[in-house]
Amino acid sequence: MRYNKFLFIFIVVCIYFFSACKQLKVNEEAIFDPQNKESEQILTEFEQIGGKVDQIFQKRNFLVELYYQENNSDELVLTPSLNDLSVDKLKIYYNIIRYEDGKLMYAAEFPLSKSGDWDIIYESFFDDKGNLVAFTRKCSFFNSGCADIAREKSEYFYTPSHKLIKKTYLIMDGNDKPLRYQDCVFNYRFPYTIYKTTKQWLKHHPIKK
Repeated sequence: MRYNKFLFIFIVVCIYFFSACKQLKVNEEAIFDPQNKESEQILTEFEQIGGKVDQIFQKRNFLVELYYQENNSDELVLTPSLNDLSVDKLKIYYNIIRYEDGKLMYAAEFPLSKSGDWDIIYESFFDDKGNLVAFTRKCSFFNSGCADIAREKSEYFYTPSHKLIKKTYLIMDGNDKPLRYQDCVFNYRFPYTIYKTTKQWLKHHPIKK
């Protein structure tokens, strides 16, 4: 009986611990890579999807959909160009690429900096079943205290069951020289959400019909 009671308590503690860990925010500069077969498969899939995205940008740019979001609006509005739009009214613009069946393959979010002190891109790469394979955050910014311009890149890799399996982080100066993040000041790390499915992404980014 004592053994069964101990086992029950142990299981409850484990469930609580792993549930809490699942909800914790991963530090921006965190790095972990199990380098196992599963992570290698996810990385290979990301490279395949990323290769398709790069090819479309380079050779079939007409397939890239351009959207914008105005201040005080959640709707994404399709546009052929941003040239005729008032910058003062714009909040974010987006690039979207789809699979042949219309499903979301790639979504890039470009928040607009009014000050010009920072430039951020959030990219989501989805498989053809609508699951997130990889998410990247790229941020270039001034006023870092460690370089004239600092550039961060974080990559998150997910399994089809939406488990974070790998996380990378790099920070460099404008000449691609590695920096120590401990020496830098981060004034432009704004909150962001990683959507694990295309359904979630589209729910929070409604496209105007």
